Amino acid sequence: MAKKPDRKTRKAVKKQSRAELERQLKKAQRALATAEAKAKADVKRARSETKKAVREVRKAAKHAEREARSVAEATRTIADAAVIAPVEKAVVPAAAVKKPDSTWTVTALRQAARAEGVAGYSRLGKDALLERLTK
Repeated sequence: MAKKPDRKTRKAVKKQSRAELERQLKKAQRALATAEAKAKADVKRARSETKKAVREVRKAAKHAEREARSVAEATRTIADAAVIAPVEKAVVPAAAVKKPDSTWTVTALRQAARAEGVAGYSRLGKDALLERLTK
């Protein structure tokens, strides 16, 4: 049979296992401290990125607001100009106005009929348009 370790040997083994446990504890404490520092840095970085994103969104909102005001102002200016300066109709001498003839296309005849206020011009053919326009 194996001989039982003596008292000195048992004390040495206890001392060694205690030292090993203390080393493992210190190692775990260092790992914990490292993880805490990393987590703290991650939180700091996330806050910084969030603040930056908020600044960018606010800047974009201000820009959009300014742009909207600018568009609204331009719209008001155009509307005011339309009210102030009504469009003047161009006066074309009667001699310069050409009378429709058979060389005109149906599209051109319809445009002329629309300008003269001929009712039902869109359903009329070329001959009927010419007849109504030359009366």
